[in-house]
Amino acid sequence: MNHKIFTFKEALADSEKNCKNRNGNVIRHLLLGNGFSIAYEPTIFTYNSLFSKANFASHPEVPAVFDALNTQDFEEVAYSLEQAAKVTPCYDGTFDTTKLVNHADAVKKVLINTIASNHPENPDSLFSFNYTACSNFLNHFIGSKGKIYTLNYDILLYWVLMHGQNENIFTFDDGFRSPQDDWDADYVTWDGGNSHKQNIYYLHGALHLFDSRHELQKFTWKRTDIPLLEQARTAINKGAFPLFVAEGTSEQKNGKNPA
Repeated sequence: MNHKIFTFKEALADSEKNCKNRNGNVIRHLLLGNGFSIAYEPTIFTYNSLFSKANFASHPEVPAVFDALNTQDFEEVAYSLEQAAKVTPCYDGTFDTTKLVNHADAVKKVLINTIASNHPENPDSLFSFNYTACSNFLNHFIGSKGKIYTLNYDILLYWVLMHGQNENIFTFDDGFRSPQDDWDADYVTWDGGNSHKQNIYYLHGALHLFDSRHELQKFTWKRTDIPLLEQARTAINKGAFPLFVAEGTSEQKNGKNPA
């Protein structure tokens, strides 16, 4: 079966006819992948680039796993190691799978550390034309009361969203609110019971989201005057780890990331 690949212009035109709600309003939703970040700076955000900058010194066997799988996709390698840990005991009940599990976790942490180490420093790293182009693009979706689902770990989207909101281009809601038991906290928390207007979803986590076991926290610049990336790097250096959802099945992903 042949499938036509629409241009963006064609997709917009098609949605004008086929994406209307019961009131006749056009509502579009967007699944945002790594191409959004790569379009800004391919030397940072492609898996090839990230792999070339990754530091596996503490786990020297791991690069060989990438080679064996013929990939530079960190999530694929982490998933493969986790699956190997599950099936290997079926063939050798004496095999200790702890190292496989630990290496899967290490791959995730190396990816996040590499992104954090090479990420643009602050919102001023983006030019005005970057913000204009991205805001106009996103406005086709959240401007029409649709939702945006992102798979990216970086904070480029968040910068663009904040800029678009500050410029009154659109409004957004990622479900995070002031903690009810600490209104003056340096962070905000995801409020699942009060997120019915949420239109931004970080499906795989992000550098500025942290799981504190009992709540999901989001770092903000507004509450600290400290750049988000600096806050994330400080937390990582202290042993905290951003929310990272790389589990294999949809059920596992939902269990890891309630937002």
